[in-house]
Amino acid sequence: MFLLIFGLSSAWALDAPSLNLKKALETARSQNPRVRQMRERLNEVRAQSRVVFATLLPTVNANLTYQQRKDSLNSNAPLFGGEAYTLYQLGFTLNQPILQGTALWDGISVAKRDIELAENDLIEAERDLDVQVARAYYRVLLAEKNVATLESSRLIDKKSVETSEKRQRVGKGKNLEVLQAKTQSALLIPRIGAAKNQLRLAASELATLLRLETSDEIRLSSTDFGQADSGHLKTLLDKKATVEKLPEVRRAGLQIERADALRGVLFSKHLPTLGLFANWGQAAFVKSDLLTPDASTWSLGLQATIPIFSGLSSVNERASLAAQTRQLEEGRAQIVTAQVLARVRTKDSLELAFESLKSAEEALSLARKSVQEAQKDYALGTIDYQSLLVSQQSLLNAELAGDQARFDWIDAQLGYCVSFQVDLDSCLKKSVGLEKSL
Repeated sequence: MFLLIFGLSSAWALDAPSLNLKKALETARSQNPRVRQMRERLNEVRAQSRVVFATLLPTVNANLTYQQRKDSLNSNAPLFGGEAYTLYQLGFTLNQPILQGTALWDGISVAKRDIELAENDLIEAERDLDVQVARAYYRVLLAEKNVATLESSRLIDKKSVETSEKRQRVGKGKNLEVLQAKTQSALLIPRIGAAKNQLRLAASELATLLRLETSDEIRLSSTDFGQADSGHLKTLLDKKATVEKLPEVRRAGLQIERADALRGVLFSKHLPTLGLFANWGQAAFVKSDLLTPDASTWSLGLQATIPIFSGLSSVNERASLAAQTRQLEEGRAQIVTAQVLARVRTKDSLELAFESLKSAEEALSLARKSVQEAQKDYALGTIDYQSLLVSQQSLLNAELAGDQARFDWIDAQLGYCVSFQVDLDSCLKKSVGLEKSL
């Protein structure tokens, strides 16, 4: 059974590659603009972190100078009697920071937090995209099954019309039964049209997520929603995971850690600094003397700077940064509370969806038995068409409700697995007959 979108015609779909959920997820991850943006953001942050690490290393500069100079005769000792002369200089300078308050190490900590934040954002973006694609994928399947159910019901109604007309011709039926059968068949036409429109919309949504030009390129693999599995429900409910590992909560925690490290960087300007410097050079008035030992000069030393008074700015900066940290901590507490409540809701929704699915499957089984009995009795003439019509309508509603319940069960699993950090394969692979699609 392949999904055929527009007009349910196979003309275009025969050339389209078969698409299962795994392939859909891979395609979406490789094409989605937001995920690709998050990947590039991670590359950017990693490159920036290497710049921060470079501040721990020494800097070395080379200088080469050529000058035409003339000293003033009013100076104490003018060179060359105040006549113009040439000066050649060659030198190297080395600077090695040793201590800059805590800026060096806190700067590295900020860079590490930035990388972890970018990685966390990428994980969250991929997770959200996977859930979107999975929902869209099964929404297409649901819409396709609705169309198939309605089309099948219409074929049954056509046979009912033929049977009613035949009964009327032999004097066993009434004209009312024929009119009722034709009315029922006619009422299905707009419902089928609406279902096909929903199928087109669902396919367009999936095509957009997969970055396909049109939904003509979509053909879902043969699959079914299957039956409810109480063992899988128990497996999901047994999952234990702390909210601290959720990307939303982890981001808030990393932002607090980054703010603490950044506070160290900003406050370092009020702390002592210590650095090593070294200079070596050659100077001569004639080029041939530039590289001789007598032309060399060098220096080596340590330089310390100790801030004494900065107008109390350090006190105000400290208070400002502490207030920023407290804001982030309050925000994190709100996120944790929201995620705990979300877990309660998704757990309740999962259990309700499972019970609803079981009820829908039971109702569908009863409806099928009811139609079988009604068809036998109608053929024997022991019931009128109205009774058969009620059974057929109940079966149609039960089939549509059953497929909707199976989709709701999958949707509830997706929400639950996001809250409890269950990977998508584990979430759906042992679900209601979805092994083939993964």
